[in-house]
Amino acid sequence: MTQTHDAAILPQRGGPFIVAERNTPEPGPNELLIEVKAVALNPVDWHQRDTGFPPIPSYPTVIGSDVAGIVAKVGPGVSTGLVPGTRVIAFASNFYHDGLPDYGAFQKLVLAQAEGVVAIPDNLSFEQGAVFPLAVMTALTAWTTIGISLDTRYTPQDKQAVLIWGGASSVGTFAVQSARMLGFTVYVTASSQNHEYMKKLGAHAVFNYKDSDVVSQIVRQTQKDGVRLNTAHCVVEDSLQPTLDVLMETKGDAPAKVAHSPNLPQDHPTLDNTTILFNFPPVLSFAGGDTTVRDKHMYQCFNGWLAEGLKSNTVVPSPPIQVEAGGLEGLNSALDKLKAGDVADEDPEFVPTKTTRTAEYVAVATRVSEFDVFIPNEMPTAKATMNSDEVIKLLVIDGFNIMIHMGVTNDATARRETPSLTVLSTLLEICNGTLPC
Repeated sequence: MTQTHDAAILPQRGGPFIVAERNTPEPGPNELLIEVKAVALNPVDWHQRDTGFPPIPSYPTVIGSDVAGIVAKVGPGVSTGLVPGTRVIAFASNFYHDGLPDYGAFQKLVLAQAEGVVAIPDNLSFEQGAVFPLAVMTALTAWTTIGISLDTRYTPQDKQAVLIWGGASSVGTFAVQSARMLGFTVYVTASSQNHEYMKKLGAHAVFNYKDSDVVSQIVRQTQKDGVRLNTAHCVVEDSLQPTLDVLMETKGDAPAKVAHSPNLPQDHPTLDNTTILFNFPPVLSFAGGDTTVRDKHMYQCFNGWLAEGLKSNTVVPSPPIQVEAGGLEGLNSALDKLKAGDVADEDPEFVPTKTTRTAEYVAVATRVSEFDVFIPNEMPTAKATMNSDEVIKLLVIDGFNIMIHMGVTNDATARRETPSLTVLSTLLEICNGTLPC
């Protein structure tokens, strides 16, 4: 008898998702079948639902990318030591598999290639694990994009420094953690309420990007510390010019390198002897093409850097998460809220409620990073007031969790925190204009 499982199926461009059963696939060579416990939502998800872009070859399909769960089956040739029952996180995106729905994250059982699957320690929940895949992949890809190996280990004697503009974002927090592990002296920009958090993640010095003299503050600090600052990662929009202003004063005659995660316009600002590169993952291959370079990079990110960091407890889930209740059916409302960026007033307040699918939930809202909070439409008796400096990072739905990776600045400038491997969001920007989050 054919096994089936529940999935949020996208029947057509524009949606909405329909929760229904679909046949459960068998893992092929170098693949694992994962019982999904938590997934992450990204802005690209509502773009893909609503516009069919990034391209969806055929409908119906299943989309999504970030997964935390339990290994259900292991295909032939998997050499990473994972066995059924192992708690894992995975990069599970059908974008790398010709749009086939078996590889989309928004379902109870999903296929993922072994290079992008890594065990998580027992002290981390599935909710915490779900924050890793896309944010880690994007943050680490920035280093390799500008020629910095993930095996790099600078010493204090090397006096190598890096500037991360936008450290409180999802990608930014992992940029900070990875920069620390590479051995950089890490300088970070973030809102003042996040300065201590940035330091806990590994920042040497943190600066408020809203300060009119932030550039001179950074320059003075590097001079005081006696470091060489000629490397930077622009994580958020509108950060390239101030980053170059800093490098102009700190790099001296040395060449400088900048990784840029938001879309990089053709007319972007430049600086002499400075390489500015769009944060782009290795070779994207379709229709059975050679994926060797891409797969090697994915293995280094997950089974190398992340696995080692989790084992040694030197990498932690970030930013903090927040838990709600709901069901797979909540995907539509969750993505609608993510798309709208709905916010209200100060001081979040959540009221216990009941639904037809859950007994009761109580959520305690806390201030988290620089993002926006929402509460799902399916909780009609829940009440919330929210400030644009807050985020809801996680929605728990009948044991199936939906993570929201999104963020907007608390001014009018939109901030895209975790693009789906950057490539997807860049394609969207080309077609649709600048992403709103």
